[in-house]
Amino acid sequence: QMVQTKTYDLALMDIQMPLMDGYEAALAIRSQEEQGHKPHLPIIAMTANAMATDRQKSLAAGMDDHISKPVDSKLLYRTITALVKPRPGSGDVATDQAVAAAAARQEDSATELGGTMPGLDLAQGLRNLENDTTFYRKLLGNFRRDYADTVVKIKKALAGDDHPEVIFICHTIKGLAGNLGATAFKEAASRLEQAIVANDDSSLDELLNDFDEQLQRVMASIKGLPEAGDDKLRQPEPLVDFGLIKLKLLHLDELLQNDDFQVVSFFGELKPSLQALDLDPELTRLERHIEEFAFKEARQELTALQQAMTLSADK
Repeated sequence: QMVQTKTYDLALMDIQMPLMDGYEAALAIRSQEEQGHKPHLPIIAMTANAMATDRQKSLAAGMDDHISKPVDSKLLYRTITALVKPRPGSGDVATDQAVAAAAARQEDSATELGGTMPGLDLAQGLRNLENDTTFYRKLLGNFRRDYADTVVKIKKALAGDDHPEVIFICHTIKGLAGNLGATAFKEAASRLEQAIVANDDSSLDELLNDFDEQLQRVMASIKGLPEAGDDKLRQPEPLVDFGLIKLKLLHLDELLQNDDFQVVSFFGELKPSLQALDLDPELTRLERHIEEFAFKEARQELTALQQAMTLSADK
């Protein structure tokens, strides 16, 4: 639906999606291009599945390339620049040296996080995020917040014979765990997913126990870190300028409406001013939608936040 109404330079296609998977979506896009004589949209498959057959399946569905998770940022950069030509006036394409320099901008990041954390390969996790310790710490906090009850959800789905839901949960965990450097947890999720796909119930209890053990190991390591929004990480509260904040919120809405990924960094800059207005729970929900790139839901929550802000200003 989105490619019918807007023009994109490239699509990063998640393979595991509800209702329509990435293969079906890619085939639908290629069909629309052929019927409407539209230009070719480069599509890169993004999946936690790394088998050669998965890559072949992506290409057969009309995608241009296939990248497995956790994503190697340098490989992603090279793949994108091979498929997308810079627009006139957009400046020079960054060099591999520039990418390498960005990856090395923070030295000794693992030591900053405490050196070792059971269940987490800090070096791998930080490499996945260009050694951005602040972002890595935030993702860890978000993971602990959002996935502590994963085993409960899996057991509930199994009790209801909802195997697609279990597969979806395990696949999601594979990608997240890989990005965080939780290798053993990723492997446990993969084994559980494979058993469900194969309808093999013989070792299900053992696999689920292993999954739970690895999850608790990761959660225990994250627990010692300050979560996103912790007072230790907050900057001093800025002076509140309602007029300026309202203008920035209008720009935020424009970015969301245009599916512009600059919304993530723009919101990060705006967040301290919004925190000073005590706009929870709207602010927390808005942040989560933006982090998950759920821009439609984020716009709805932004409207609720603007209304709450108006009420706050009237007090």
